[in-house]
Amino acid sequence: MTAFLILLMSLFPSKETTIPVSKRGDFIAYIVQGEKKFPVKNNVIQLAPAPFQIIFEFPEPHGVEVSASFDKSTFEKVNSKIHYRALPGFVHIGMAEEWKNLDRSIIVADSAASYWWYDTDEKNRFDSIQIVEGKIICFRSVDFIHNRFEKNKINISQIVEPLYLVFVTSDYVDNKWHEYKRKGVCIKWHK
Repeated sequence: MTAFLILLMSLFPSKETTIPVSKRGDFIAYIVQGEKKFPVKNNVIQLAPAPFQIIFEFPEPHGVEVSASFDKSTFEKVNSKIHYRALPGFVHIGMAEEWKNLDRSIIVADSAASYWWYDTDEKNRFDSIQIVEGKIICFRSVDFIHNRFEKNKINISQIVEPLYLVFVTSDYVDNKWHEYKRKGVCIKWHK
């Protein structure tokens, strides 16, 4: 009987998802400036103090929590076994950013993350979307930084201190947060 049920399920797959469960929350991220592409892999990169893009590839509609800070404490713990909600940049409730990133910016804060997601072309926090070979590629341009504490908007060309970004995918299931993937990058600026 069990073999019959397995055969039946393989012949008539569920329409609830077309992505294997193991891919839930998966993502690839990289930073692009000019002709250079830098993978996000818990590393340090050098950029000119000029606009850049953060690009995510998702296998299905999903989102990523983003800790952006001038404080390195969250980035330094990106490889730790600490639950991400206990990391300094994820302690407080997330911040809402503008639909479709019309002002081409990110919010910088030491203790609260933003949530960037893609549901549809109309409901997302990215400035452009491409769907290529089943992958959802989401582009987030960064020309400005909103400093949450000083409540000001700073042109990226004026930033001199390193910018630390940590990205986490998760879901809230059965009254607890389940983390899928965590990656970080430190951006240092050169003239």
